[in-house]
Amino acid sequence: MARVNKANQDADENASLEGVLAKTPLAESRRLGHPLYLTPGDYTLALDLDGASAEAKLTVKPPKAFEPRSKPRFKLRGK
Repeated sequence: MARVNKANQDADENASLEGVLAKTPLAESRRLGHPLYLTPGDYTLALDLDGASAEAKLTVKPPKAFEPRSKPRFKLRGK
């Protein structure tokens, strides 16, 4: 009987979290198993640890356009 109550309790907790996860894109993407990519642009990475800090600038470039490896077959008109 304790297992049934535990299962119901877990189901209730998961149901209450679904609304919260839907409002946070990162959590929702991870739940659905989507790959995560950065949007192309300029970023600044800042790190603070025990009073020391460091910053680094980084640029994310968009991926190259698709380039086919072979040429399409020649098509004759009327065939």
